[in-house]
Amino acid sequence: MRRDTPVMKKELSKLETLTVRELNRATLARQMLLAREAVGPVEAIERLAGLQAQYSPSPYLALWTRLHGFTKEQFTDLLLGWQLVKTTLMRGTLHIVSVSDYKVFAAALAGALEAVWAKPSRDAGLDVKALREMLLDFASEPRTRDEIVQFLETQVPPDPARQPFLLWHAANARGYLMRPPPSGTWGYHGVSRYLAARVWLGEWEHPAPEDAMLGLIRRYLAAFGPATRSDIQQWSGLQRVTPVDTALKALDDELVLFKDEQGKQLYDLAGAPRPEASVPAPLRFLPKWDSLLLAHQNRERALPARYRKTVIKINGDVIPTFLVDG
Repeated sequence: MRRDTPVMKKELSKLETLTVRELNRATLARQMLLAREAVGPVEAIERLAGLQAQYSPSPYLALWTRLHGFTKEQFTDLLLGWQLVKTTLMRGTLHIVSVSDYKVFAAALAGALEAVWAKPSRDAGLDVKALREMLLDFASEPRTRDEIVQFLETQVPPDPARQPFLLWHAANARGYLMRPPPSGTWGYHGVSRYLAARVWLGEWEHPAPEDAMLGLIRRYLAAFGPATRSDIQQWSGLQRVTPVDTALKALDDELVLFKDEQGKQLYDLAGAPRPEASVPAPLRFLPKWDSLLLAHQNRERALPARYRKTVIKINGDVIPTFLVDG
């Protein structure tokens, strides 16, 4: 294992270089892909910084390939018991996270999609704050997207020039809507319904955005580090670099620095596992859209360039695949 040396003040040229294979082994260790681990699904999902959940069986398979003794029933019971949350988070895509992580992640990412829809909403003369409250009130019981859009259309003057579904995107961009079960359970392919998070989880004290960003980046580095700033942005979907830089600066005492073979600066948590490159990596199956293949801007640590077009299709689908020697 590599020795941790705080190097936050060193020049980039003086940082230790980590090879692609060393980055591979570090990430596999955190992703529980060097050895299956005997932990519960909730703890595992927190250590993995959430699970991609566009395809219902994928979270089940992601845990099966990483945990000892995992069963479908364990995961389904946690979803039905509302101990896990399925919702739109990183990169505007569906994830399953723990309840405690949801409260942090949602606060950190609340402004990301909001910024995307700010100008179209202004151009359409929409009061986004009011629309959001209408949406959350209406979603005090599970609603389909069509039902929500039809309701919002009754709350604003008609406008034939308005983009289709702009009301939905403007109202929902800040998040805090969940997809309640049976969504997320094995094999479920029914119509998605949405429920206000405050109904599901009760009222809670929302963390300040800057504190939430610290929690988000800690989770990311623990799950996918060492990583560049661009990797953090790729995984999270955050377009603005300032909040990321501010958080990394605030985390200074918790971090160690390296560089990759291209000379880019890598951030990591002090004490996080970084096995030697010689550590063996067993054969492992990855389900559709496994987060390992989506969490870095440069995916060479796990997905060699010669295989990228085979694994990641032109429409963005990430197909089920195997890891061989990592």
